[in-house]
Amino acid sequence: MYQGNLGTVSNRADWADDAVLVDDATGDPIDLTGASIVLYVTRQDTPDTAIITASTANGMITITGAGAFGWSIHDETMAQLCAGTYSVFIRVARGDAVDQLAAGDLSVIHGGPAS
Repeated sequence: MYQGNLGTVSNRADWADDAVLVDDATGDPIDLTGASIVLYVTRQDTPDTAIITASTANGMITITGAGAFGWSIHDETMAQLCAGTYSVFIRVARGDAVDQLAAGDLSVIHGGPAS
């Protein structure tokens, strides 16, 4: 599981990124066929309450290839976040197994006027 900083983004721009999952023992990409992936953005003091939820179910996360996925959260959704530091959690469900892929901090800067 990744723990750390997921970088800095603006609350007036799209946040798009991608990741590749590999088997630690073999280095082979992990099969994500049929997987459900979800990303939560929460305030640090209330990690059980998502402000933003991106998932394969709502189309904000897409599986892009062998072991690869990406997310795109549009600026209208990012505008819900005030400048500050947030917690981000990413999980993948394959069959009955749920794995925590990441738990980290995301810095959000104010991107200026909305228009």
